[in-house]
Amino acid sequence: MMPAAGSAPGRAPLRELSRRIGWATVTVEAREQLGTQVDALLDIITAYADELRDGLSVQAGWAPFMLVARGEDRFGVVAPDFVWAEVSPAQPPRVASAGPGDGLLGSCG
Repeated sequence: MMPAAGSAPGRAPLRELSRRIGWATVTVEAREQLGTQVDALLDIITAYADELRDGLSVQAGWAPFMLVARGEDRFGVVAPDFVWAEVSPAQPPRVASAGPGDGLLGSCG
């Protein structure tokens, strides 16, 4: 896995893992400790080898992952940059969000 450009300061760097799937190379940027999960995600995407296209959405667990064209025969994989809210009966909800590159997987946000 190679270091990726979008790493947040103070966090483990994102790494790239690529696999040839059908006619294209699919690349995922993720924290190194997620290598097993990235392999599983690429296994799921492999089932769609005949359908690869820009914008293809694949459900893996509870999260959707989307292919983004990065050239004629290359795709990146992006995931939502989820937000979470802390709710207390005495106070209005407070919403927090990890900024781009703060998550464990490269995001589309």
